[in-house]
Amino acid sequence: MQRTMTIVALIVSLAASAAAYPVVPVYEDRDVAADCANADPASELAGVGGDFELTADPQDPEGHLLYVSNMADGASSLVLARLDGTTGQVLQGSLTTIATNFDGQNDNGPEFVMQRDGVIGVIYSGIGGVHGVFRPQIPANWNQFQFDVFGNPIRNDNPPVLTNTSDGAYPTVSLHIPQQSDTYAQFFGSCSSRCYGNLYGGVTTDVSLQMASLGLTVSSTAQSPREGYVFMSACDLAGACGLYEGLITSGGIFFPGSVQKLAPLLRAVKLYGLAAARHPLTGSTVVFSLVESATTAKVWGQSPTGGVLKLIGSVQIDAGTHFRVELNDSEVVLNYLVFSGPDTGNYTVPVTAVGGNLAVGTNRQISTVAQGAELDWLPAANRWALYYRSSDKLKRCWVTP
Repeated sequence: MQRTMTIVALIVSLAASAAAYPVVPVYEDRDVAADCANADPASELAGVGGDFELTADPQDPEGHLLYVSNMADGASSLVLARLDGTTGQVLQGSLTTIATNFDGQNDNGPEFVMQRDGVIGVIYSGIGGVHGVFRPQIPANWNQFQFDVFGNPIRNDNPPVLTNTSDGAYPTVSLHIPQQSDTYAQFFGSCSSRCYGNLYGGVTTDVSLQMASLGLTVSSTAQSPREGYVFMSACDLAGACGLYEGLITSGGIFFPGSVQKLAPLLRAVKLYGLAAARHPLTGSTVVFSLVESATTAKVWGQSPTGGVLKLIGSVQIDAGTHFRVELNDSEVVLNYLVFSGPDTGNYTVPVTAVGGNLAVGTNRQISTVAQGAELDWLPAANRWALYYRSSDKLKRCWVTP
């Protein structure tokens, strides 16, 4: 018997009222990835066993992809490789060591970042906290990750820690495709939850501590595509909850008067997940909120200049899932993973734009693989691909969210 999942597809203007939209069940067959191939036929990545990330190279006119990974758990090196932008396969002879001082958990490996001036870099955990290695704005070679965040050359593949981190901290980012931003997030170390700061320095803002000083308890946060802004779900002492926004400063606090309640949530509702991205067609910010111990993800829209959040739809998903947000040139895609049970697999929910209004699309299973699977947009191929390791090989599957 084929399994089914309830979904809802709502097309609602951002100017519409944020009333409570019902979750309407619609049933359809799941689309499971079948168009799969070995993405590393030359075994270029043999022996690379860490947590990997992929992104389309923003400075490559041919649209090749960049692959970064730690070699192993604990103390190890960082390696970079290049994938063909059309076939999605690893290019032979491209494997390059870019750092020798990674030190962290295998499931919290390196992350791509892109500064506001377009410089792309890699941040990762090491002794002392979060380290960073960057490529010049006009690189001589695709793998010229040889500079610190200030553009100073690095010696001996030993990038320094960032100035606003602490020992034991790990970086976290919102998107696989890094947005242009000098703001980044880190957790663990001295952070009580998530700390947001500037790549160039200053004091990071510990969101939970700052909101506690306002009488609010935070359950989840996410970086906004608007520079320096952070989304938060929080409840006050009376149990009234909502989605909030604040603007961080280099002094480790929120800019005075910037913390605003953008939308109410049901009383005593706690979220285990928030994610946000700028929609490529409308410029609106799309925010996904996942309720703790429930099976509903709400999708919100915000004006490109900020302001209140408008509810544009709700989607039923499996509870307790891991999720991230991806995007191409026309849609924002919620990509979530179910790690166990009868619905184990990889799922997507696209948010498109119809007549300038955001529309929540169909909840779709794209693969039965969940562990370590990553969804990426290949602009040169004009296709979505799902990557994961299988029998020590990197596999690439063409998929449709």
